[in-house]
Amino acid sequence: TVVQAPIVKKLRAVGVVEADPTNRTDVVLRFAGYVEKLFQGKIGDTVVKGTPLMRVYSPELTPAQNEFFLTHNDGSTGFHKITFDRLRNLGLSEKDIAGIRATGKPAREVTITAPEDGTITEINVREGSSFGKNQTLYAIGDLRKNYIVARIFQKDLRTLVPGQSVQ
Repeated sequence: TVVQAPIVKKLRAVGVVEADPTNRTDVVLRFAGYVEKLFQGKIGDTVVKGTPLMRVYSPELTPAQNEFFLTHNDGSTGFHKITFDRLRNLGLSEKDIAGIRATGKPAREVTITAPEDGTITEINVREGSSFGKNQTLYAIGDLRKNYIVARIFQKDLRTLVPGQSVQ
C-alpha cells in the first residue's frame, strides 16, 4: 500500500538557551557604597517585587539625609522639597524616605529591594564588597520567555522556515 505523507528531514544542531534580554531588569544604584548584608545571594533564586536583596552603606547618603532633616525641622518648605528630591534622585523610594523621617535620624544603612518579579540571573557583589555609582549589582530576568540560539550549517539553512517548531 502507498500512503501519502510529508517527507521529514531531521536536522541536529548544537545550541544554547538564552533569556530574552528585553525582560531583564538591572539593579543599579545612583551612589557608591559598601554591601553590608546580602539577603539574596544565589543565581537562580526567584524574587518578587519588594523582596530585600541587600543592605548597603553609603557615605553619600548621610549628608543628604542630614540636609533633609535640617530643612524639615526649620519649616522651610522650598528647601525641604529640594532635599526630598535629592534623596529621590539618589534612588531612595518615598517609602524609604518616610521610614527615615519616622526615625527622626539619618539611616546608616539602606535596604535595596527587587524592582520587579523574576529570577536572579547575575550577582556582581558580595558581602563586604564596595560598589560604584551606576554599577550593575544584580540582574533579574523573567525566564518564562527564552530563546534557543542554535548553530546551523549554511547548507541546512534552506530546510528551515521562520516560525518552524523544534524539539
